[in-house]
Amino acid sequence: MSKELVIELPWPPSVNMLWRAVPRRGMILSRCGRDYREEALAALADQTAGRPPMTGRLEVLLEAFPPDRRRRDLSNIPKAVEDAVTKAGTVWVDDEQIDDLRILRRGVCSPAKVVLHIRELPSGYDPGMGSLNW
Repeated sequence: MSKELVIELPWPPSVNMLWRAVPRRGMILSRCGRDYREEALAALADQTAGRPPMTGRLEVLLEAFPPDRRRRDLSNIPKAVEDAVTKAGTVWVDDEQIDDLRILRRGVCSPAKVVLHIRELPSGYDPGMGSLNW
C-alpha cells in the first residue's frame, strides 16, 4: 500500500515574485519569497512533525484556492510550494521525486491556500501506466 499525506499551506507568491537579481550576488530569494518560506515551514512543522520524509517516487495533486477572481497562471504556483516543502525535509527528500504533478484551480477562499495531496507511488510503478487516480 502506498503512503499518502494531505497538507495545507498558505497561498504562495507567483514564481515571478520569488527571485531578485542583485548586482555581484546573482539571483537571491526575494523578501516575498523568504516570508512565504517562513510561513510555509511553520505550517509544515505543525502538520508533519515527527514523520520521516517519503523517499520513493511521488504523485502530487495541488489544489489552488486563490484569494480572489483575478486571472492567474496556475503554472506559477508550484515552485514556491515545492521549494518550501523540500526545505522542511518532512514530506519528501527532494521535489525531484515528483513524477506526476497535477494542479487544479478551486474556488476563491479566505484565507487563500493550497492543499497538497501527496502519494508515494508503489515500487515498480511504471509512469507509462498513467495516474493512480485520485
